[in-house]
Parts: sequence; structure tokens; C-alpha cells
Amino acid sequence: MRKGFYELVPLDWIKFFTVDELESFMCGLQTIDIHDWKAHTETRGFNNYVKSLTMHRFWQIMATYSQV
Repeated sequence: MRKGFYELVPLDWIKFFTVDELESFMCGLQTIDIHDWKAHTETRGFNNYVKSLTMHRFWQIMATYSQV
């Protein structure tokens, strides 16, 4: 398993991260900051009207989910 991991992520890169940082990169965060996610989301392939309506509905729905 370690050999396969090092093929994907070279050991030289890993040494720059703390254990907590490496865990976050591999497993993700336990909670999602929806405001941060929304602020850093880029969309492509929509015209302005469809993009506006679709994204508005998407963020409305995401705000209703529980993170438990």
C-alpha cells in the first residue's frame, strides 16, 4: 500500500506537510464551509439566465442539508 501511495504522492512532497494537513488532503474536512465553497466556485457552460437560476437553486438546496 505504501509503495502505491508513494507512486501517487512522492515522499519528497509529503515531508512538507504535518500529519493533520496530510489527513485533510486525503480525507477532506469534517464540515463544509458553504460560504467558502460558494465564494470559490467557478461555473462554465451556462448562459447567464440558466446559470443564475441553477446556481441559486443549488445553493438554496445545499444550505438545507445538515452536516451531521
